[in-house]
Amino acid sequence: VIETGTDRVAGLDPDTGRERWSYRRGNATLCDATRQDGVVLALFAKSHGCRDLVALDAATGQRRWYRTVEITTPARLTSSTGTGVVTGGGQMIAFDTGGGLNRWTYSADGCTLDPAVVGPDWIATVSRCPGGLRRLVVHSATVDKAPWVGTLAPGSDPHVLSTDDRVA
Repeated sequence: VIETGTDRVAGLDPDTGRERWSYRRGNATLCDATRQDGVVLALFAKSHGCRDLVALDAATGQRRWYRTVEITTPARLTSSTGTGVVTGGGQMIAFDTGGGLNRWTYSADGCTLDPAVVGPDWIATVSRCPGGLRRLVVHSATVDKAPWVGTLAPGSDPHVLSTDDRVA
């Protein structure tokens, strides 16, 4: 069981609720965290957005890897098998959960991206642009190639629900 606080993540024993390990960043604020592939991924912010990403062994709390992501705004973190995604402002960065290396990056060119929904094959989000323009952005979870981008109905308030067999 993973517990989060304003500047920390902790692993709890699922049977007793006792803390097994904790990772605290007294100089940073926790933006978001997720658990995937035996690691806890935690995204922290200092003075310039949510930029510090760390992977901790879910059983022991031992740090597996650390990296900086180039997101200078508040951001969200989500994941699926093998792939994690940081979405903030108009940026989306997909990375390998095993080592933290980039799979690809996407920029929405003046638009804001909703938090991404990650599935085994696809990552999808809604791009919200000035003037009420909304676009569905669908990208491969693993391959660095141009995403599919489709314009959505004017005046709508769309949200991505699932990217399993189909994007919904």
